[in-house]
Amino acid sequence: MAVAVSILHKVTDALTFITFIKSWTSIALGSASTTSDQVLLPAATVFPPQDFFNSPQPIMELTKENCITKRFVFDASKIAALKSKAASAAVPNPTRVEVVSALIWKCALQASRSNLGLIKPSVWIQVVNMRKRSGHAIAENVLGNFLWYFAAMTMESEVELG
Repeated sequence: MAVAVSILHKVTDALTFITFIKSWTSIALGSASTTSDQVLLPAATVFPPQDFFNSPQPIMELTKENCITKRFVFDASKIAALKSKAASAAVPNPTRVEVVSALIWKCALQASRSNLGLIKPSVWIQVVNMRKRSGHAIAENVLGNFLWYFAAMTMESEVELG
């Protein structure tokens, strides 16, 4: 027997899909009940929807042509060294995501200067899984796309890692 499951990304995200499959498997194997905390809840029951389309949006223009996707793998000891190098008065204990993002952004800006002779205004966008940052224990079992993004912009000609 084969079971296939298809999701619509407008309705759910990968983590919700995985949680659903794990919950379904647990219930089918009899190791979880339908009343346990494993049951998925619609996001709107815990976090009421906001009027996203009428709220102010950051002003940015994204070019969709000539995009390149790459994967970089960083050694844990190198990230630790980078964290100590990037620490500053403004950010005394940067996270791993902060230092790696800062390094990649700084290198992209230097590549832009090398290619164009100057650094153009730049925007860094990072998607954030809001489940762990919501402050609600039940957020791990929320059904739907529960993420947000933050954007940083620079118009500086020199950008330091710190």
